[in-house]
Amino acid sequence: MRAAPPEGGRTDLPDHLLPSCLREHDGHYDVLGRMRWDQPAPTLRVEHQNPTKGRYTHPSEHRVVSVWEAARIQGYPDDYTWTGTRADVVRQIGNSVPVPLAAAIGAAVARHAGIAHSAATETTPPA
Repeated sequence: MRAAPPEGGRTDLPDHLLPSCLREHDGHYDVLGRMRWDQPAPTLRVEHQNPTKGRYTHPSEHRVVSVWEAARIQGYPDDYTWTGTRADVVRQIGNSVPVPLAAAIGAAVARHAGIAHSAATETTPPA
């Protein structure tokens, strides 16, 4: 991860650091890539703790984003209570719809259906 420059990805890495399957491969340019401070985060999948699965490396530190950072990206509040093992939590985060998106969809469906809904059910994305 140290070899990937800011905003970089697999195409910025020397061949000897790439898995053999990527050395001659054309495509999958986001794998082994760093997230960017100035762009939205990529879609988080269940594999977001594996840098070979996408642009999941921290923008400036030499590591993948933490489970807490991934939860924040998805819009979960800091006091959200997770259950299960670390692997269970990673899977829950990767399989979830971002909280602000789910709230917006729910509000739109409620408006369309003529159902009044409380402002307390809406979620504001974290700053």
